[in-house]
Amino acid sequence: MVSENTLRLVEAGQYGADLFADTATHAGVWRKIEVIVAAVFTANTKINDFTADMSGTTFPVGTVIRGKITAIDMSAGTVIAYIAPN
Repeated sequence: MVSENTLRLVEAGQYGADLFADTATHAGVWRKIEVIVAAVFTANTKINDFTADMSGTTFPVGTVIRGKITAIDMSAGTVIAYIAPN
């Protein structure tokens, strides 16, 4: 379980963030994705405990997705992915 303090630090970007604006599959561990240009994710995007199939759905600017994210793959868009602490 992640502490409330750690979640606040992730929200503030204290552990860093990655900007993705391509169609490559990116592996890592992030806690939050923020859409800054409308994004379409593929089935290769992995969010633990996220049961919905979000592939092919366009997420508008400002959408925030939270969870333990271990792979990000988009067919379009730009996102900021907030890095989870070790």
